[in-house]
Amino acid sequence: MGLCDTLPTMVELIDNAIDLNPKLKACAILTMSPTKHNINKLELARSVFKFDNLILLKSVTSDRKVYRDAASIGLSVLEMDNEKASFEISEIATEIFTMLKDS
Repeated sequence: MGLCDTLPTMVELIDNAIDLNPKLKACAILTMSPTKHNINKLELARSVFKFDNLILLKSVTSDRKVYRDAASIGLSVLEMDNEKASFEISEIATEIFTMLKDS
């Protein structure tokens, strides 16, 4: 099952869950972005991501080896010595917490 199959299925599940819990907020993030950010590719990805009940966060994660290293030893990247990855995760958390606080 590829992205073209998975995302619409996930959105359908989210829609069904919102029927049961109208306050539900579902978010998605762009992951594994190249570390040499290509703004055009990120903007293209954002422009085609159009789902009513799925919020695309502004924060992204890059394709960094530290994510794989942390997972292989059972740690969070916040526990690793990598400022860029830690910043990415902190930005995601801040964005989500802000969204929840404002709702």
